[in-house]
Amino acid sequence: MKILKGYVKNPHRPEASIVERYVAEEAVEFCTEYLSRAKSVGLPKSRHVGRSPGKGTLGGRMKSVDREELLQAHLYILTNTLEVQPYLDMHRRLMKEKNPRKVERWLVNEHNKTFISWFKNEVANCPSASNTVSWLAAGPNFDIISWRGYDINGYSF
Repeated sequence: MKILKGYVKNPHRPEASIVERYVAEEAVEFCTEYLSRAKSVGLPKSRHVGRSPGKGTLGGRMKSVDREELLQAHLYILTNTLEVQPYLDMHRRLMKEKNPRKVERWLVNEHNKTFISWFKNEVANCPSASNTVSWLAAGPNFDIISWRGYDINGYSF
């Protein structure tokens, strides 16, 4: 009843006001439902329709990445992964035990140079390592696919 009272704009003829507003509301509802199913006319379709998000579009080709840069990125990822932290601590401890007289800076540099290969060997000998750790120990692929065009989140680059 409250909704019908809200339709009344002319207090002298409430029935007519209610009918007019109700018919207008039904017409709007019908048009909205009809238009949601109708095909658009004159509006261009998005060129991203049918493409999966994050897909290369133009000129895919294989590239080789600089080994040092890729190993540096791999070390960064390993250093910032929580599951790898115990291995990092173990390697640092081993480095200090083997080289007790070396300064901290030398130990850090040596740790950065040798950790990836040590980590790969350590995980290979440890059957209880998680899938994530095993995957990270395998290391990166030095050949990558480069695209001249790429579609992601509705944008083309």
